[in-house]
Amino acid sequence: GIGLWVLFNGGSNPELIEPRQSHLLGAPERTGLFINEIMSLNASAHITNGITPDWTEIYNYSALPQNMAGWALEQYDADGGIAHWNFPTTNTIIIPPLGHLVVYCKKNPGLNPGLYATFDLAADGESIALLGPGSARVDFVQFPAIPEDASYARFLDGARFFGYNPAPTLGTRNRRSSNVDPSAERRDPYVGPGGSSLGVNARFFDD
Repeated sequence: GIGLWVLFNGGSNPELIEPRQSHLLGAPERTGLFINEIMSLNASAHITNGITPDWTEIYNYSALPQNMAGWALEQYDADGGIAHWNFPTTNTIIIPPLGHLVVYCKKNPGLNPGLYATFDLAADGESIALLGPGSARVDFVQFPAIPEDASYARFLDGARFFGYNPAPTLGTRNRRSSNVDPSAERRDPYVGPGGSSLGVNARFFDD
C-alpha cells in the first residue's frame, strides 16, 4: 500500500500520524528536527541587510512547537576543525509544528539583525550537525561542493535523500526540483614554481 501522513488539528491536541512506508513518498521516517536545506555559496540568491550570508534551514516534523533553548549547531571542516554555536538564550526561538527556521552562517555577522551562527559554510563541502539539549546529535549532514546560488536540500521536507536545488526554498516547504543540468565553474588559474607550469582549477556538478 501507499503510506500517508496527515496532521489532524483538533484544537489544542493535534495528532501526527506518520506513514507506514514513508520511504515510498520521501516523507520523514521519524518525528523531530531535521537539517533540511543548506546554501554554502550565496552570491546573489538571497540578500539580507545588504549582505549574502550562507544559511542552513531546520525543519520541525512534529505536531508540537519546538523551543530551541539548549540546542546547537556544529560545523566540521575538511581539516578536522570544529566550530560550535549555541542558539541564543536571550530571546525565545520557537519553530512551529511543520515549520522552518533559517539560521544564517557568517563568521563575523557584525550588527546585522537576524539569527546568525558564527561560522561560514565551505563551498567545497563539509559537515554540519544539529545538537539537542545535552549535546545529543539529532541530525548530521555531510554536504558536497554546491554550485553558486543553488542549495543542497532534502527532496521533500525531512525526506531521507538530498539533491541540488537550483531554486532554493529558504524558509518554506521543499519541493522536488527538476533535473539539474551538468555544469562547471572555472576557478583562478595558478602558475607553478618559476613559471614552469600552468594549472587550471574547476568544479563540476551533476546530480
